[in-house]
Amino acid sequence: MMTITNLICISAIVALCFVLTGCKRALPPGAVLFTGSGIAIIPGDDWQPMRSNVLTVGQKAICPPVLEGKGLFRLALIQVFTTGERADAQAGVAAIQKEAATIIGATPDSFKMEEFTTVGGLKGIHTSYEHTFNAAPGLVISTRVHSYLFQNTKGQCVCIKYITPAEKDSDLVHQMILKTLILQ
Repeated sequence: MMTITNLICISAIVALCFVLTGCKRALPPGAVLFTGSGIAIIPGDDWQPMRSNVLTVGQKAICPPVLEGKGLFRLALIQVFTTGERADAQAGVAAIQKEAATIIGATPDSFKMEEFTTVGGLKGIHTSYEHTFNAAPGLVISTRVHSYLFQNTKGQCVCIKYITPAEKDSDLVHQMILKTLILQ
């Protein structure tokens, strides 16, 4: 027969196990965890890891892997960034606005911003802007750069960046991000 003392001891052991393991949930099949970001998404079969080494762009660390689209999403990339310090989504928006205003080839007045809520209830800010560049002599490519900015469980600003040829921008990718984003 269980005594109250035994129940308290068992509860304490279970709580200690959660604390020691970081209370992380098991990821569903097909989920891709982005190292150091505290997030995962379930991109589907049309995305493959492109590189797994840690890179930095300015003050932001790319959280591997970078996903490269294939099939319908060919030439598109999904990258995840974090500054590694406590910051809200608005701080990330300021950095993206600066990027859009100073990057060579960014289309003036193309910057857009809206709030979003994932299926899981996470709130953040979605931005986008157009970018045109010369890929080769006589070959001009127009891209659309989308950024989903939010805080992870550590209070860090995380950015999921979806970069795609403008004519191939797909609502399927936006829906996938909003439906499958998982905080760890």
